Amino acid sequence: MLLANDSLDSLRDCLEALTHKEHRIAGKQFRDIVESMDLAAFFNTKTSESDLCLKKWYDDEIVPHSKYRDYVRKTIGDEASKRSANNYKNLSRFTHRSYRAICDGYILGQDDWIAHDRITDLWSEDRESTRFLALPQTISSYYAVLASLIELYANQLPNLKLTDKNQIHDAFKTSLEIETIPRRFAIPRTSSEIRAHLSK
Repeated sequence: MLLANDSLDSLRDCLEALTHKEHRIAGKQFRDIVESMDLAAFFNTKTSESDLCLKKWYDDEIVPHSKYRDYVRKTIGDEASKRSANNYKNLSRFTHRSYRAICDGYILGQDDWIAHDRITDLWSEDRESTRFLALPQTISSYYAVLASLIELYANQLPNLKLTDKNQIHDAFKTSLEIETIPRRFAIPRTSSEIRAHLSK
């Protein structure tokens, strides 16, 4: 329960951060969400190894993610363990501030001018004005990662006996919007539409 709640808190924090275009704050929590849920899944196996690790965890010792991967390797197979390791490694790029993760905070402007997306902090005290440079594709990609983590979280809850699959299904179903939002951009489909689009 503690680890599941910790993951849920982090998911909420990520959503709040992305709402304000603070992708760095969200990205640094992505791996933590997976780590907490994987640890909860490992403890829930109730093997002699997981029970020993749980006691260590209650004694405030760190239980490495490799313990979960070892369990997956022994029970499901090498491929599943490798997938888990690769996913963990990819999410670690946000935590350890890889080159790509840092570049997500920069934009390329006119005349190849590179600017940090918080550069307006130098010129304005308005909180919202400091967010306008964050690239929409950066925020969208972080939302996509967050969505996959929410799905992972939801799928784990029944295994942890914290809810059942029907409740998860109902929650997802009721969260969907009844009316879809029409697309703002349309791709020209006919030659006349293409010519009209190019002539603008």
